[in-house]
Amino acid sequence: MESIGRTPVLVEFDNSTVEGTGVDIDDALRDALRRLSMQRGKGEWFVLSAKRRDNGETDHSIAMSYQTKASKAPADFAALDLGRHYRGAIETVKVIANLQYGFAGRTRHAVEEVAIYAIGAARYLTQVSGEPIDVRGDIGKALTGTRWKKLVDVDSLILKRSG
Repeated sequence: MESIGRTPVLVEFDNSTVEGTGVDIDDALRDALRRLSMQRGKGEWFVLSAKRRDNGETDHSIAMSYQTKASKAPADFAALDLGRHYRGAIETVKVIANLQYGFAGRTRHAVEEVAIYAIGAARYLTQVSGEPIDVRGDIGKALTGTRWKKLVDVDSLILKRSG
C-alpha cells in the first residue's frame, strides 16, 4: 500500500520479490532490503553498497534489480550481505589460526586483527538487524584446536573494539 509522498520500489533477487517505500529511491531500496533480509531468513542482512550503481556482482557486492512504478524497465543496483562479511571474517580467523607455519612470528597479531574486524562486523550487524550475535562464541569455535585458543584473549579484544 502506497503512502502519500513515499516512493515505492519492487526489488527482485534470487526468485524473491519485495516492495519497499521511502522518501526517495535509496530510502525505499533500504526498506526493501530490510524486508528481503527478514523474508529470506537465511542469516543474510542486505544493505546498499556504497557503489550501488556497480555493474554486476563482485567478490563483495551482490547484483540486484529494482523497478519503480514510473520506470518501464528494471534497473540494477549493488548490495552487500553483512552476514556473509561476518561469516567470512570468522572463517578467516579459523584459517589463520590453523596455518602450519604462521606469519613469521606475527600470527598472533594477524589472528587478533581479523578477530577485531569480526567483532566490528558483528557489532554493526547487530545494530542494523537487531539480532544479537555471539561473536565471543564464534571466535572461540574458530580457535578451537589451535594453540591460539589460550593465547588470544577474546574478551580483551571485545573490550578494545567497544571503546
